[in-house]
Order: sequence, then C-alpha cells, then structure tokens
Amino acid sequence: MDRKYLVKTGLRMGFWRGAALLGVLLTVHCFPNSPPANSWGAQQSGSTSSLHGVWGSDTTDIWAVGSSGTIQNFNIDGTWVPQSSGSTANLSAIWGSDTKYIWAVGSSGTILYFDGLTWSPQSSGSSADLNAVWGSDANHVFAVGSGGTILSYDGSSWTSQSSGSTANLSAIWGSDINHMFAVGSGGTILNYDGNSWTSQSSGSTANLSAVWGSDSATVFTVGDSGTILSFDGTSWSPNPNVSTTEKLYGVWGLDSTNIWAVGDGGTILQFQAYEGCGFL
Repeated sequence: MDRKYLVKTGLRMGFWRGAALLGVLLTVHCFPNSPPANSWGAQQSGSTSSLHGVWGSDTTDIWAVGSSGTIQNFNIDGTWVPQSSGSTANLSAIWGSDTKYIWAVGSSGTILYFDGLTWSPQSSGSSADLNAVWGSDANHVFAVGSGGTILSYDGSSWTSQSSGSTANLSAIWGSDINHMFAVGSGGTILNYDGNSWTSQSSGSTANLSAVWGSDSATVFTVGDSGTILSFDGTSWSPNPNVSTTEKLYGVWGLDSTNIWAVGDGGTILQFQAYEGCGFL
C-alpha cells in the first residue's frame, strides 16, 4: 500500500515522505512485517541551509528547497545532491506536475523552473515574496504571496490575477482548476471558481498557514492559536474539540476521515471521524 506521511518542519510543512529544516532531512522507514509504529531517520542533505519546501514525483525523485537558492535532489542512488539554481533568493515552496515540469518560488517574486535537465528563472512580473505554489497540471500553475499576490501560469508565461485582498497569502490548494482556495493573514480565505477570486467569510481573524481538502466540499485550513476551520461546500465553520492552542502550520490527509494537522511544540493532531468528531 502506498502511504504518505507528514512532519512539522518548524515554519513549514512538507507533504510527502520527507521534510527538512536546517539541512536536516527526515524520512519514514517502513519495514516489512514491522509493528505499526514507524520511525523517522535522519539523512545527510549535504547542506546547512534552512529547507522550507519539499515535493517529489516518486520515492526516487524528491526535491527540497530553501534559503539562498538552495535546491537539493534525492535520486535513485539514495543520496541528496545539490542542484545549481542560479539564484540566491530564499525559496519557500516547490511543486511539480511530473519530473519535467517543476516550479520553485520564493522571495522578491522569484520563480524557478525545472525542465528535467536544468533550473532556469521565469519572469513573474512581481516583486512580492511568494510563499506557496500549486497546480492542477503543467499548464495551470498558481503561486501566492505577500500583499494578496496571486500569479497564474498558462504553460508559457506568468500573469497577475486580481485577488481583491492585500493579505499575506501563505498557502494554496485546489481539487481542480475550478475549485481552488488560498488562505492567509487575518483569517483571509479566497476561492477561485475558474474565472475569478472571491473572498469567503472565515469567521476568524487568525492568521491561516495551510489549506487542504479531500474534495471541493471538504476543505480544512489551520492557523494561529489552534485554529482549525472546515468548509462543507457552502460555508466555513470552526472545528469543535480542538485540543490545542498552539499555532498550526500544516494540514494534510489521505481522505475526509484521515487528516492530520501539525504545529508548534511538536503538536500533531489527528482528525477522528465519528459522531461528535474533532481534532484530538
């Protein structure tokens, strides 16, 4: 069975089989016939840079990005290899549609593109710090960042989209090109319907750090002071029975009944799907 794992990285969340901070890379080891408890083991990254984002196409092709233009690639021989990014920008996030279409985003509007052979800069037309990147395919990629910045890529160039917000946008996720969500400071939640971005009432003023859903009508966002909000296809509401007030940085799940949120102080919450359910 293909299983995915997650780990708190301190400032950001990596969704895959690894995550990293300050040059430390962790992976889950699953041994045949072993008990359910798995272990995290350190890997040598070959870097002392802070690593902020991780993404992979499969277990033999994983990428990590971080400060000062750092890009590391984990390949088939089981080692992490530094890649030439041609940039000194702090890189915040990475996403790809496959091994030949990968984007990394970061400070001052930096967008780097990997074509399967080399990394090269793409003009973003923006000087905003970019915090997250997500796409539905190689011709529909989106990046979000400071000052309500939202950029979209159509397969040839990046253009700015009107967000109607000046909030610092920290994360973006979608079930498809017509159902996307961006979240950020002050409880900001924006929804994209394939044509335009509109604000949705979150009922919260908490800074929101991450967003994930199992489909367009089951979406979760997390943030400051243990804030967890859920969307049911119509409106957002706070989740009951959240057993922490720690800041939460990441949320991810296998489906609508198996969801985890992570945050400060080593906090890991798991969503329990039963009557009267909540994050425990």
